[in-house]
Amino acid sequence: EKYMTSAQKEKFGGLETLQDWFPLHGSPFGTYKALDAVRDLLNKGPRQKHPTLVEAYRAEGLHKSEFQEMLRERNALDLARAESGKDSIRTMAIPLLGEEHWANLQALEDLRALSVDTRAAVVQMWLCQEHHGLLQRYRELVVEYDSLMASARTALELHQLQVLQRSDVIGLTTTGCAINQHLIRQLEPSVLIVEEAAEILESQVLCCLTKSLQQIIMIGDHKQLQPFVQVERLGSECNLSLSLFERLCNNDVPHFMLATQRRMVPEIAALVAPLYPGLANADCIATRMLKTAHGDRPSVPGMRSPVFLWAHDVPEEAYCGSQVNKQELQMALDLAAYLQFSGLHSRQITVLSPYQGQVKQLQQTLRTNLRMAGLEPVDVQTVDSFQGDENDVVILSLVRTQSLTDFLQRPNRMCVSLSRARFGLYILGNPNLLERCAHWKEVLTILRTAPEPMVGESLPLV
Repeated sequence: EKYMTSAQKEKFGGLETLQDWFPLHGSPFGTYKALDAVRDLLNKGPRQKHPTLVEAYRAEGLHKSEFQEMLRERNALDLARAESGKDSIRTMAIPLLGEEHWANLQALEDLRALSVDTRAAVVQMWLCQEHHGLLQRYRELVVEYDSLMASARTALELHQLQVLQRSDVIGLTTTGCAINQHLIRQLEPSVLIVEEAAEILESQVLCCLTKSLQQIIMIGDHKQLQPFVQVERLGSECNLSLSLFERLCNNDVPHFMLATQRRMVPEIAALVAPLYPGLANADCIATRMLKTAHGDRPSVPGMRSPVFLWAHDVPEEAYCGSQVNKQELQMALDLAAYLQFSGLHSRQITVLSPYQGQVKQLQQTLRTNLRMAGLEPVDVQTVDSFQGDENDVVILSLVRTQSLTDFLQRPNRMCVSLSRARFGLYILGNPNLLERCAHWKEVLTILRTAPEPMVGESLPLV
């Protein structure tokens, strides 16, 4: 009201206050508030040039008998009623045109013979009638389409079933198993093997079960990362992050563990030995060779030790809800470039970090700078996403140098971090901070008591 000009007030029919512009009509049920509001509006003066829209959350609100009677009296059309099939367009238009006009409408050759109001009503009626016909045809086509798609799905499922029945082993994800339960039931499998069972939610395993199963074999390592739960509170307080595999192991259900590893060189395997008592190295580890551009080698080219913690104390920084450490960005870049110059291929190197923010910065920094140096970018991933994978050399950026969080201290995440490399593992971090955690302290003790110390502020190169 304060900022309206006189021209604006005149244009909007004298609406001068907020109550005039935006009236709020709040009344309890059974008072016919909508009916009264529309009637009051229509009774205020002569018919307006433009129509008034009545919008309802549900079409039933416009279908009440009192409301319909008022609409017919005031020459109104209820499109919601026509679309729902309760009335035809003709029945609704008769009060607007009159029986005589409707009967003579087919004989009209020139709409200009009608009054302006009647002419507009006839055009609107024709549009509604055409819309009604198209809507009916659309509904018929939808029903026909659904029927054809159902037939096509049935034929496809029959073909898939015939193909699957000729197979002795069928592999699929837990999601695929849940989606295709109708096919799985018809196959009637007798044995279910669950790979990475310690990383799968209990509910995901249960949805794969069928009546025909006679044996379930679960394979996994519950000392690595647990299943991911969208709501963290449900995982920590309700134990939904505990897999069926780990639950059974914790309750002393009979199980056995393979005690010979065939991935890591002995120096790397020693770091996870406290988590796996009795873990032995296969004989093939001692004779395995690393392929490089300069020929096969028993160790990482250019490096004196297969394991090293490159120490620094430069603080981390907050970044997009995560953490980054710019010093470790440069350290990882220098080490990745040096390893490639020493003869390793880019696909043999992986850079890991627990923090998504550091991963994004590493990807951008390494991609840009390595290409500028004529080298290929290396793989950069989070520790969690790299579970189950491995590579010849792993550079681990821990990011944190000032505060040690529960996220970094979890033994499951530490286990995955230290067990991905085959020939070389190089850790970037602050040993003074890590030794505050009991699990990391054991790792530091192993590194510091080695015949040649594996912790320092400078890398021992060849």
